[in-house]
Amino acid sequence: MRRLERDQERVFTPIGGGLQATSKGMAFLRRLGATDFESEPDIRLMLPKNRVDEMITWFIKRERTMREISMIREMSEELTQEMDILTQMEMNALKEKEHIRFLGFGSGYQHKKNKIRLADIYDVHPPKLVMNKLVAASKGPNPHVIFASRDDIEKGSCRGEKIGSVSELILTPKQSISIKL
Repeated sequence: MRRLERDQERVFTPIGGGLQATSKGMAFLRRLGATDFESEPDIRLMLPKNRVDEMITWFIKRERTMREISMIREMSEELTQEMDILTQMEMNALKEKEHIRFLGFGSGYQHKKNKIRLADIYDVHPPKLVMNKLVAASKGPNPHVIFASRDDIEKGSCRGEKIGSVSELILTPKQSISIKL
């Protein structure tokens, strides 16, 4: 879990973030009626309710020509640039097929916010040097990362630190997504 500052409160969420669409993917999303992209080409957007099922179908196809299907870019952005835990060379030691495995999808619907969250879930086993640096970053009174258990995520805290509800998406990866609006 990585630390975020939200409204002057520390909250830990899974490493990773907004997946990006390719130009072909962006064109498809616009044809669905997508608007209000938070930060193009991130796939954070507003969509008419009647097009949500098409968006979910598109998302679970995991087509490389339509959207990002790797977590390396986002992980690198967070661990090297935002938190300065790893060097780019250490980040490059993480190999997709050797250290990272796609497990399935996470999804959730927040009724109060009328918000759907979709996620690719990965199992990551970094090389020892990288793992040692992550463990070191989790130590001390002001950690940049924490290692949270299933129980920690379900209760929403670990070592006195708040864990964001988005973290629940990673608990049970599924091979498909179904959301009741």
